[in-house]
Amino acid sequence: MATTAHRTLSIRSDAENIPPEKDTVMHTEFQHRGGMSPEDVEFLASFPDERKKEAVRKVDLRLVPMLVQLYLMAYLDKTNIGNAKIEGLPKTLNISNIDYNVAVSIFFIPFVLAEYLNRQPLKQKPTAHLSYDEGLHLVKSFLQFASHHTVEELQAFTAQWVPHPQWVRVDEITIADQLLEKAAALLQAELGEEGIARVGGRRVDRDESALPRAQKNGDPGKRVMLYVHGGAYFFGSVDEHRYQMQRHARKLKARVFAPKYRLAPQFPFPCGLQDCIAAYLYLLTIQEPNTIILAGDSAGGGMVMSMLCTLRDQGIPLPAGAILISPWVDLTHSFPSVAGDTPFDYIPSSGFHHKPSRAWPPPNEDDLAMMEEQAAKKKKGDKGAAKPSTLEAKQGNPFELETPEGHDAQGDPIAKPEAPLEADVPKTSVLLSVTINGKLTTVKDQIQ
Repeated sequence: MATTAHRTLSIRSDAENIPPEKDTVMHTEFQHRGGMSPEDVEFLASFPDERKKEAVRKVDLRLVPMLVQLYLMAYLDKTNIGNAKIEGLPKTLNISNIDYNVAVSIFFIPFVLAEYLNRQPLKQKPTAHLSYDEGLHLVKSFLQFASHHTVEELQAFTAQWVPHPQWVRVDEITIADQLLEKAAALLQAELGEEGIARVGGRRVDRDESALPRAQKNGDPGKRVMLYVHGGAYFFGSVDEHRYQMQRHARKLKARVFAPKYRLAPQFPFPCGLQDCIAAYLYLLTIQEPNTIILAGDSAGGGMVMSMLCTLRDQGIPLPAGAILISPWVDLTHSFPSVAGDTPFDYIPSSGFHHKPSRAWPPPNEDDLAMMEEQAAKKKKGDKGAAKPSTLEAKQGNPFELETPEGHDAQGDPIAKPEAPLEADVPKTSVLLSVTINGKLTTVKDQIQ
């Protein structure tokens, strides 16, 4: 009880100059700040010292392991620890520099042990790493979120400017038209007449001579990586992949040359492939092919594979090697995992679907035929060509009707239009046909 009286006296000592009517208020405020009732204060005061030590030790055994893990995770981020010191952590805690250094390095041994243990999963598959699982769910969530937006919005989001560190030099180079035309000629020779017809006709009608090699004006022995970014051929950018390209350059002690190739659907195949081949032809004008390696991730890896096949078939000097990071080379979706909901696949099992817009989805064969028909009628001065439009009639009755040859869906005779130029109207010579319930069905809206 003597101890309790002493505690009560110490409480009153802070308020000895306060009038008696305010004594109760001050005492209540103190108890509120302390968080203990008078009974708790009395119990703690009478608690034996040995029992106090046992209680503290019991609490420490439960808290210290968790704090060690938190401290270890914080130690990994040395930047924040340094910032904490700059912001006045030692002054706030009233510790000296020596105390701060001891506190930072006291768990250095567990950190070293954790580093050694962390090397063991490296011998296993990448799926054994926590970072792999985090990245997998991040990409899957992003693609799911992006499906609620248009293709144009996704392209704009992934093409935002990303700053680069001061120690990274970035130069922009414009590929000459001569190289683009040469790349187009190579693609024409590679695709052949059938392939050219399937992609919509020839883009370059001139017969190009062999590309003259320019005078080397740089170090011919300096290595360079031609990196093609991924993004399913319709989104992504060089800025989006800037960080990993910086790491490639640092690890290889080489330069990275990344083409800003054109994306679908605004620029369909083979526009992107033409740009990438032109970028490789540019590198051949300034250095030897054995100092160049090609690299790409996802769709970029598939683009690199297409580049290598085209360069090989057309007799262009091949690079020293290629790095394909999870390349997308199965464009026919022939593997069973495409349709399955595998937990280790970041691509949606349903494919890429986005909110409809002017750029996507594209018109199918029937829509293109209707557009040609309406354009021909309008060209001949038919004021009723677009109303009611054939497209609206099709939307009102989506089933294909039996109409006489040479007549439209309304039964009106179709004026035979003038033959358009091959490059004006894209053609698809091969459509997928499958047999369903004994009936041959042609799939005209097969888009990906």
